[in-house]
Amino acid sequence: MHEYLQTSLEALKKQIVYLKEHDEPTGLYNRRFFEQAAKKMDGEGAFPVSVIVGDIDGLKTVNDALGHSGGDALIAEVAGILKSCVRGGDILARTDGDEFCILLPRTGGEKAAGMVKKIYGACREHEKKGEIFYASISMGCATKTDGAALIGEIIREAEDNMARRKLLEHKSLHSSLIASIKTTLQEKSFMTEEHSERLSLLSFALGKALGLTGGQLFELELASALHDIGKIAVDGGILDKPDALTPAEWETMKQHPEVGYRIAMAVPELGRVAETVRCHHERWDGKGYPRGLKGESIPLLARILAVADSYDAMTSGRPYRTALSREDAAAEVTKNAGSQFDPTVALKFADILLGAMTEPETEQII
Repeated sequence: MHEYLQTSLEALKKQIVYLKEHDEPTGLYNRRFFEQAAKKMDGEGAFPVSVIVGDIDGLKTVNDALGHSGGDALIAEVAGILKSCVRGGDILARTDGDEFCILLPRTGGEKAAGMVKKIYGACREHEKKGEIFYASISMGCATKTDGAALIGEIIREAEDNMARRKLLEHKSLHSSLIASIKTTLQEKSFMTEEHSERLSLLSFALGKALGLTGGQLFELELASALHDIGKIAVDGGILDKPDALTPAEWETMKQHPEVGYRIAMAVPELGRVAETVRCHHERWDGKGYPRGLKGESIPLLARILAVADSYDAMTSGRPYRTALSREDAAAEVTKNAGSQFDPTVALKFADILLGAMTEPETEQII
């Protein structure tokens, strides 16, 4: 009994030590351990010593779009990439929410730069796997070659280098995020590239007929490409279900405009279309979702997108129903003018469809 208690006590002590030294979510060393190791290495004079500081790009975007569970998943993915790149004897730590540090003993600047390059390459390989968000990390490194500088100064130099790198990569990161989101959405749902292109053409033709400005037409095109962006957070089993959705599944589906709004607001380049994304399932009679807006309280671009999207959905096949003919779909649009759709927008769209049925040049648009 005594031996059992002694063993249990030793195991408990080891667990306490582990928790003191490690970051629980990732299993990496924590800031406390990293700082102690850095000071120890500073005193030992084991030169050269290099430090890499990395900061996850786009973590706030992921947290805003998918909640902290999505952010935690991204942190875990980045931690896994870093683990695969470090060598035995290197000290890898998560030192803040989105920050990682690597201590490289007896490693000069050239080898440290090679490590940074290796990590960037691993991130690019990860992108090819088709994850929802591009696992990107901006990094900076610095090297202590003698005892003249303290390790803290080297860490700050690495942080400054990282900050400069992040500024350079800011725009390309958001492009990667947008491209990755669009690709994932196309893989998960009926939002195919062809549907996106058709919807852009339909919306553009309708917007032009309604007298929109060039800037409004650009925003409409962008919203057409990304209006269902929130579906990346919906389970694939719901998106692909061939039968009618249960009430609970339907409630889940109805959340995607709000999720899409959060994603758009989190990416500066998409902020201008956030309200259109959120409101494209609202109805003229106030019976839509997610907020039950009515009439002209619904943004105009969302009212235009609602008509074009419904028409394209009706004329495209789904597992749970066959496609309608263009004539039947046009009749449905007209029938729902003033209830589901803005009557002015719906009737103008019906005019465009009528022209497409009689004029070859117009038909190429629809």
